[in-house]
Amino acid sequence: MEYLMQGFGVSISFGGVQAVKDVDFEVRDGEIFGIIGPNGAGKTTLLNGISGLVPLSGGEIHFRGKRISGVKKPHQITRLGIGRTFQVTRPFEGLTVRENVAVGAVFGRPRGGRKADVHEVVEAAMRFVGNADKRDALVPDLPVAQRKRVELARALAIEPKLLLLDEVMAGLNQKEIEVVMDMVRRIRERGTTVILIEHIMKVVMGLCDRIMVLNYGERLCCDEPDVVCRNDDVICAYLGQRFTQKRRNGGATSGA
Repeated sequence: MEYLMQGFGVSISFGGVQAVKDVDFEVRDGEIFGIIGPNGAGKTTLLNGISGLVPLSGGEIHFRGKRISGVKKPHQITRLGIGRTFQVTRPFEGLTVRENVAVGAVFGRPRGGRKADVHEVVEAAMRFVGNADKRDALVPDLPVAQRKRVELARALAIEPKLLLLDEVMAGLNQKEIEVVMDMVRRIRERGTTVILIEHIMKVVMGLCDRIMVLNYGERLCCDEPDVVCRNDDVICAYLGQRFTQKRRNGGATSGA
């Protein structure tokens, strides 16, 4: 099988701390690939490695069969068609919504194209996320949900083949989560592959075709959602050894 993206023994260290340890992964073209794990598991660090924001200390990452880690700078990786959002939104706060999205269209695509083309791309991205009516608003004046939409629109404006979403639904209410879940489904329907980091299990289970679980920087498992949620190692990572033992014993804990 050919994969859109592959990681081979990916490791990322910060001084003496190894945040990601020898992780292999494969992302299929057209799927929604989830990455989950407890806080500090290395999820965002892995995304930063994919997008070139942090260097790998070991291993390689390939996109469309070609190595990108260590040979491509972040802006070059973006222009290959890899867009992303951040766990903490990073808008250009002195710019309007439209200007923020235009940054993606002008600098993130392989070629900027004519001014009219950029305008069309920006307008389409804002309409898709539902904030075209806020095009002239300054980003700092917007609530969290709208700021997240700006960041998503900016990522979509590069017309990505692969979209990295880092907790794009964190801090949203239930109605807002449902809206963004529908957006992610429609993004995939448009032909974009998605790698999704999320803590909200309803989102992960409802969207992802496969899920990779990280814990302390290591890969615990990677499988379909219904298989992952029954994996004892995953349950232990989230709920602890005592809960896992109780589950295995049919509800009765052993020891003091």
